[in-house]
Amino acid sequence: PFIIRRTRDISDEVRTEAYNVLSEKVGLKHLTVPQRVALIEWGLKDRSQKVQESCKKMICKFWMRKYTDIVTFLKLFDITEFEESAE
Repeated sequence: PFIIRRTRDISDEVRTEAYNVLSEKVGLKHLTVPQRVALIEWGLKDRSQKVQESCKKMICKFWMRKYTDIVTFLKLFDITEFEESAE
């Protein structure tokens, strides 16, 4: 989706808002495994503290809340396929 491209925008504010929108409007199951992995990797490694916080909020408050079993949650990211990113 278009919103995923906004997470790579030049503007910190746009990237932060993209993560906020993804958190609230886009369900985890609507994203492919590579998209999920990329969003987390980009967000947690972003140069902006605000973007990092929005990404953490997306993971903890929206994604993990729906999948309280950590094993089920990790399966959604196919950590065997994306082992390097999972580290």
